[in-house]
Amino acid sequence: LGCLLLAFVAGAVTARLAVIAGLKHNLRTVFCQVLVAEGVALLCLSLFEIFFYSSGNNREVLVLLGFLMGVHNSTSTQLSNGRVRATHITGTLTDAGISLASVISAMLRRDPSKNAHAQKKQLKTHLTTIFSFLGGGIAGLWLFRVAGFHAMAALSAVLILLAVTSMALTLMKVRGTAMAARR
Repeated sequence: LGCLLLAFVAGAVTARLAVIAGLKHNLRTVFCQVLVAEGVALLCLSLFEIFFYSSGNNREVLVLLGFLMGVHNSTSTQLSNGRVRATHITGTLTDAGISLASVISAMLRRDPSKNAHAQKKQLKTHLTTIFSFLGGGIAGLWLFRVAGFHAMAALSAVLILLAVTSMALTLMKVRGTAMAARR
């Protein structure tokens, strides 16, 4: 358990250091690049398990997965300015409860200066995270039962594809903005 916790923290630290370095160098796609690296590591782990699975490797595989969970959680937390935690749900449930109470309170006060729109938006973000987490957990279990480590490889490929697509869209937008500014 201690190794898993240390691996999670090490993943979070690694992702944070990568983001700090990327932001320092004005690298607009740093979050996508971290996710690509995570996807590649997960794909390699999946392929290793597909071809060389042994129950004797379980400890090492779990530690690496803990590290990748730390990377993913740190990246999503930084990208959302602390609104989304991707790998654990209790804090998000707490945040959703707080947001729900704020929405109810704002609606009961009927005070136009206490706009409930921002609170509703935050509640929607938390509920989306919760249902995504639960749905992903159920789908992941089902996919693993059906396809084993091939499912993990496919999901890592999807992560890589999404991150690379986001990088390409970001770079095209930056180039389009730069070209428009020159005119």
